[in-house]
Amino acid sequence: MLRFTLLIALVGLAVAQELNWDSIPVIANSSQCMYRPENKMLGCRGSGEVIECEAVSTLPVGFEVFGLGRETLEQVPVESQKFLLYPRASNETVYQNHVVEVENVTRNVSLCHMESMEIGLRVPDVKCWARLVELFNASVGTQVVQVEQLEDDVALFGEVLVVDKKAQKRFLGFGLLGWPLMHPLFWGMPFFG
Repeated sequence: MLRFTLLIALVGLAVAQELNWDSIPVIANSSQCMYRPENKMLGCRGSGEVIECEAVSTLPVGFEVFGLGRETLEQVPVESQKFLLYPRASNETVYQNHVVEVENVTRNVSLCHMESMEIGLRVPDVKCWARLVELFNASVGTQVVQVEQLEDDVALFGEVLVVDKKAQKRFLGFGLLGWPLMHPLFWGMPFFG
């Protein structure tokens, strides 16, 4: 039932011009984010607050969902903190590793503030980034998931959904006769029931 409710809410979000977080059920102490490539905005909700920041994307192609994981570094300034992004196709349940090979170079997929050799999402505004870090640090709920090519499971504290025009059409049922809407796993998101 929760998946169906979430499905209705997300289809409404895909149609709407603005993100309406009130229409999405709150998931126990985790962070929920949406990135819209057309306006380069990353919106995240957690612990009763919504934060929207401009973000630059160099995300790997072919993935619509990214699990949010913590990097285990101690005593790092806010500007240097980063969060690992584990890619997952919308019709899969197993995440990919955050380490990918791009043009024969191994890179991390992450959400960060500072420019680096990594790929993913970067929030250039340091004040907005500090608010996101605070929001993410307040997310204490975790979901342990399988990650391809790793022996150990990984604890994620949230997810980022990339919502673009192509995904909007698919969620509205214009692609493959609405297959993703009919698929029993829909996204297969572990955070949504």
